[in-house]
Amino acid sequence: MNLMPLRADEIKAQFSGDSRAASEAGILGIRPEDFVISSEAIPGGIALDLTVEAIERVGAETFIYGTRQHEHQGIAANPGELPPGEIIVRIPGAVGPTIGERIRAIAPREKLHLFSADGRKRIDL
Repeated sequence: MNLMPLRADEIKAQFSGDSRAASEAGILGIRPEDFVISSEAIPGGIALDLTVEAIERVGAETFIYGTRQHEHQGIAANPGELPPGEIIVRIPGAVGPTIGERIRAIAPREKLHLFSADGRKRIDL
């Protein structure tokens, strides 16, 4: 699961109409398979502008590793964790964007997972 702090302006702004999400939640989680690559907006969902850093084609699906432009890039704190600002998107098929391309990954509201800042409590939308 992609886990992102809600303090990031680009994410927090998309929850501005939801006071509970903005006040209680500290972490947003989105599974790679719940993203769609599209320039269209999804009402109530979230959109992330990414730069494609790597592509992993694994037969019937492709994993896209992208970085958010507003997030400071760093190194993962623990082995197996994503570096800050990196997002994984899973798409069907073997055709995907190219490295360096800018894409918009969108997830609908029902696929968003909110957690408390310490990650111990799930917050319902």
